[in-house]
Amino acid sequence: MTETTVDKGREAALFLQLVLGLQQAAMVALGKLMNPMSGKIERNLEGARNTIDRRRRADAARERRAGQGPRLRAVVASAS
Repeated sequence: MTETTVDKGREAALFLQLVLGLQQAAMVALGKLMNPMSGKIERNLEGARNTIDRRRRADAARERRAGQGPRLRAVVASAS
């Protein structure tokens, strides 16, 4: 595999991990899953709304970045 293929695979795995974490946080905030910190079913609709909005922004950012490809990676690499 080339370095670009590995980078895309790692990026996809990290994005999936982010999405799944946000999904679980939203489900906890909606009261659909037990809060692992308190051990109780709790409902926090404002927190759920914020989590869902973060998920939408992450999806939108990924879609925007998909069109920028190598140029964005070059900018990020030059900044570090």
